[in-house]
Amino acid sequence: MNKLFRRKLFDNNTKFPIHRLIDDEFIIYKLIDKSNKIVYTDDIMYAYVQSNSSIMRSNFKAQKVYDTIDVYDEVYNYFKGKYTPELDNKILIRYLSYCVELAQKTKKSNVIDDKSILFKYLKEKFEAKLEEAKEKIEKNKYEKFCNDFYEVIDNVEI
Repeated sequence: MNKLFRRKLFDNNTKFPIHRLIDDEFIIYKLIDKSNKIVYTDDIMYAYVQSNSSIMRSNFKAQKVYDTIDVYDEVYNYFKGKYTPELDNKILIRYLSYCVELAQKTKKSNVIDDKSILFKYLKEKFEAKLEEAKEKIEKNKYEKFCNDFYEVIDNVEI
């Protein structure tokens, strides 16, 4: 599944960023938010070719951690207070989930040299959003995020 967008949705604030591994994630949320209509179809409308060097097939890199956290900071700040508290909370939950997932992938990675820098970065970002989430998400979810994240970075020198 992929997406097509009308050209008129793109403006100075909505364009693909340069030097990002996950460039589409930096604009998709804006394009969807600006859309008046979204259509889904099962029709095959184009051929999608993935090279062996694509981001989806490459090794997990430190830049993926930074890009993912940066985009979720943007998404959270873009939507915070714009619609409903429930949406804000869902984005917070997704943010925390990504922190756990990124910590797990960083720990397993064989290509990241200095993991301690990434773990420190993830810990700072995770704890900042965790503080915001403390009163907003269910206690059992909050505790699970804490347990899952700290279990991964336990015994890691930061």
